[in-house]
Amino acid sequence: YMSLAWTLVVALSVPQQPDAALPLAGKRIAFTSPRVVAAPFSAELISAGARPVWWPLVEAVPLPESELGPLDDLIMRMPEYCAVALLSRHAADAFVERGARISDGDAELFAAMVAASGAQL
Repeated sequence: YMSLAWTLVVALSVPQQPDAALPLAGKRIAFTSPRVVAAPFSAELISAGARPVWWPLVEAVPLPESELGPLDDLIMRMPEYCAVALLSRHAADAFVERGARISDGDAELFAAMVAASGAQL
C-alpha cells in the first residue's frame, strides 16, 4: 500500500514546465483524498497545470456482514425518515450496494423502494 502511494507521490511531484495560461500553472497542491478518487482528481489538477502530491490519510473498508444490521434497519425503515444524509462517496456506495442486495440484486426495485419511502437522499 505505502510503496504504491509513494510511487504515485514521486511520479506526480516531478517538476514540469508550467504553462502560464493554465489556472493552476506550476502550483504544488497536496491532497488527501481516498485512493479511489486520487487518480481522477490528480488528472484534473494536472490538466489545470498543477503539480499534485497525494498523501493518503484514511482508508475506507467495508464493514463485515455481521455489523450491517443498522444499515439494513435503516434501509427497511426509510419511510420513517424525512431524509437520509450520506456524507461520503463510500457511504453512498455502501447504501446502494446493500440496498441492491436486500432487493435481491434488483437495482430498479431498490430505486422504487427509495422513491416510495419519500425520504430525501
